[in-house]
Amino acid sequence: MSSLTGRLSAPLIVLTAALFLLAGCKKYELEKKFTVKPNGDKTTITRYRGDAMELNIPPRIGKRTVTEIGEGAFKNCTGLTSVNIPDSVTKIGDYAFEGCTGLTSVNIPNSVTKIGDYAFAGCKGLTQVTIPNSVTVIDVSAFAYCTSLTSVTIPSSVTKIGGLAFAGCSGLTSVNIPNSVTGIGPWTFKDCTGLTQVNIPGSIKEIGDYAFEGCTGLTRVNIPGSVTKIGEGAFEGCTNLRRVSVPKGADVFSGAFPKDTKVERY
Repeated sequence: MSSLTGRLSAPLIVLTAALFLLAGCKKYELEKKFTVKPNGDKTTITRYRGDAMELNIPPRIGKRTVTEIGEGAFKNCTGLTSVNIPDSVTKIGDYAFEGCTGLTSVNIPNSVTKIGDYAFAGCKGLTQVTIPNSVTVIDVSAFAYCTSLTSVTIPSSVTKIGGLAFAGCSGLTSVNIPNSVTGIGPWTFKDCTGLTQVNIPGSIKEIGDYAFEGCTGLTRVNIPGSVTKIGEGAFEGCTNLRRVSVPKGADVFSGAFPKDTKVERY
């Protein structure tokens, strides 16, 4: 009986070893497609050279933990349709996925605290984004000209939304700005032509220059008493905005509203 067990276990050991070796080879082949910049026991992905359509970014490359998607790492990877970012990553760098026109799905983990300038700009296939509640900064043009984007969830952890962050997102129909944000930067929602209404929270003090310029579908906007400044051209070109109420103490700069919009003070 023992000899039979021995004869059966030997092939099983060989098969297990072969599978282990195969898994190691696949991992090695995947890792070879990344250029990295090591920093101690951590590393930053600086460039992806693969051609995958669906990609799970590894949490470790070699013996180092992947903590950052570097500047332009996946820029213009037009064949990429979905990407899963591991929860070891804390920062998505500037231009990281810019121009990934085929990208329709991205998983941003709860570990990420910053989404850099132009990080997803021009990702025209992206339809929705859930920003995790670990993110505190959405930088300049982070999602600019994501024309298929219809909804975005901005969590209460976000304190800063950079200028042009969602500019040209013509498919965006609604957006909820959380109470943690104190200002809306210049051109933040410029040319979001599908946007019909915006609820601005009581934490907002300033609405930047041209923040909602060209939002032709906007019919209603709630401006709270906390707002002290409405910048130049803030709602310029919002031709369907017929009436708006503005706090008495707010400074309203030149051309903030279309000439046909009735501005009432309260």
